[in-house]
Amino acid sequence: MKTRFQGPEASPGFLMWRAALAWQRDIAAALEPVGLTHSQFVLLACTQWLEEQGDGASQVMIAAQAGMDVKTASQVLRRLERAGLVSRQPDPKDARARIVTTTAAGREVGASATHLVEDADEAYFAVMPHLREALLRDAGVVVRGPAVQPNEETDVSIGRSASSKISGDAAGPTEAAAPSGSRSVR
Repeated sequence: MKTRFQGPEASPGFLMWRAALAWQRDIAAALEPVGLTHSQFVLLACTQWLEEQGDGASQVMIAAQAGMDVKTASQVLRRLERAGLVSRQPDPKDARARIVTTTAAGREVGASATHLVEDADEAYFAVMPHLREALLRDAGVVVRGPAVQPNEETDVSIGRSASSKISGDAAGPTEAAAPSGSRSVR
C-alpha cells in the first residue's frame, strides 16, 4: 500500500486511534463495578450536568452535549430508564420531545461512576501529561468546531431556550496502544 508514512507508527491518526482504543478499554474496565457501558456513563453524566444547569434536559440536548446522534442516545437512554437510572417524560412544550431526569439511583450510580472514570483518566494520562495538556488546550476546537462559540444561537440549536452496556465496539486495542502503567496492558 502506498502511504506518505513510513508505517502505522508514523501516522498520527493511526496512533490517535490506538491511544483512544486503549483509553476506552481502561474506561470500560473502570465502569464494570457500576454496571455501565461507556456510552451509558456519558449520557448519564450529561443528563445530570444539564439538570444542574437548571434548563431541564431533552433527549436532543443530551445527545448534543455528548456528541452522539439522537437515535443512538434515545436507545441508550431507554436502557438507562429500564435500569431505573433516568426517567423520561413527555415535554409539556413539545409533544415530540422527552425530558430526561436522573433518578436518585441514577445520581448515586452517576457519582460513583464519575469517580471511577476520573480515577481511570488520571491513571491513563499520568504517564503522558503532555497529551493531557494538549487535549485540554486544543481538542475543544475539534469537538466544537473552529467557529462555534457558546451563544444564544447555539443554545437554541440544541434545544435550550434563549432565556434560560452497549455493544458494537468489538475490536479492542492492542497492548502496544496503551501507555505503560495503563490497565490496558495485560
